[in-house]
Amino acid sequence: AIGRANGVGPKVAERIITELKDKAPGFTDIDPTLAKLVGDVDDKRAPGPIRDAISALTNLGYGQPQAAAAIAAAAGKAGEAANT
Repeated sequence: AIGRANGVGPKVAERIITELKDKAPGFTDIDPTLAKLVGDVDDKRAPGPIRDAISALTNLGYGQPQAAAAIAAAAGKAGEAANT
């Protein structure tokens, strides 16, 4: 939602979330890792397996935010070396 504001791209949105996480109650539930992942996917910087997994979930009917959250959680548990 923050990244959709005029003049706020993924990197700025990630920084806003990180900076305000402990200061604004509305940001306490947002994981900065998820914000970074969504920004990386939007900017085509995310690793191929991450993009593939999010694409697979969106093709199954999940929204991109839900797919990105699920993949961020899975990637956090599986580690960066995990494949699709």
